[in-house]
Amino acid sequence: MSTLFGGSQPQANTSLFGNATNATKPSPFGAPAATGQTGSLFGGTQNQASTGAGFGAGATQQQQPGSLFGQQPQQQQATGGLFSGNQAQSSMFGGQQQQAQQQQQQPQQSQFGQTTMATPQTQQQQPSLSSSLWSPGRAITGVHRTVPMQVAIIKDKWDPPSSSSPFRAYLYNNVGEEAAPFYQPGPEDDESKWEEALRKRPGPGYVPVLVKGFWDLGKRAQRQRDFLTMMQSRLHEINNCLTGLLSKHDLNISVKIADCRRKHIILSKRCLALAAKTQILRNRGYAMDEAEEELKKKLFELERHVFDPSLNGRAEEIWARMLAIHEHSKRLQVELDRAGVNVAQAEDDIDEQTLKTAKKILDDYHSQIQHLQKEMESIKSDFDETEKALRH
Repeated sequence: MSTLFGGSQPQANTSLFGNATNATKPSPFGAPAATGQTGSLFGGTQNQASTGAGFGAGATQQQQPGSLFGQQPQQQQATGGLFSGNQAQSSMFGGQQQQAQQQQQQPQQSQFGQTTMATPQTQQQQPSLSSSLWSPGRAITGVHRTVPMQVAIIKDKWDPPSSSSPFRAYLYNNVGEEAAPFYQPGPEDDESKWEEALRKRPGPGYVPVLVKGFWDLGKRAQRQRDFLTMMQSRLHEINNCLTGLLSKHDLNISVKIADCRRKHIILSKRCLALAAKTQILRNRGYAMDEAEEELKKKLFELERHVFDPSLNGRAEEIWARMLAIHEHSKRLQVELDRAGVNVAQAEDDIDEQTLKTAKKILDDYHSQIQHLQKEMESIKSDFDETEKALRH
């Protein structure tokens, strides 16, 4: 009778909880096995029989097979359990025991990917068409790794000094464009990664530096913090030096500069006087040209105007007239204030005669103010002419 996934399997019929009966029954998930009595789901066979595992490949047993949840006893031939491996008999959850004897076996795949070895009693067995879902110690890539190997790989991943650790990275130091070409990868550097980091550097003056883990990163940050602290202290020293220089400049140098400026002015005047005397002595006895004659005439004219007695008298006369005008304006202001008060007091008793008198007084004041204005304009023009004469 044909199986669910494979060839025919002439073997004894198995009850769910009892012993085997002599009947032929297809295997639900396994490969063909030899005829005989099979073990029950929770018990063993009473006679020598060949049977397939509940979900595994076919195998020929001469002793009692393993129970569903227990360890299998010692057997003479290899029998595949639910998740068992080669040359060992296992329980449903992977407990394995070495068998007493191993014979030449033919590999056969179970439903969950374990390879069991068929005994020579099984003839012309075909591999199962089911695919592998899970296998202890086997990675997704199909490479078999033991537990110590996997622990070593994990340790290398978390160990920053290891070359395979993902916690290794390259940072950059700025050493200048002149010194950057002389840097080479160290003994702990990966040359390919170092060259890649060198190609990705932000500038020609930067070189890559290997940082292994958070400890090296923390030390680098601490060194940068110490360097910043040192630079801040240096800046404070420079600031204190500048403050001292400014105070010294304010107390000493500025005073000396003012004294030197005063001495320079005195020396400039003395040099000018000496140059004038030297020029006079040098040109004594020489005839002056036309330009010098014109300048001499202008200088004499200015000297005559400045030291003319009539000019002083004219200035005194103008000053006296200005004082007189000022006094007269004060008197007019007082009279206007007095007249305004009187008008405010007797505004109800003003008659026509009073208005005429007030108008006449105001006209006189107006004529006097016009006369004073003309005098002021005349004095101002005279004063301007005097200033022009003094300037020339």
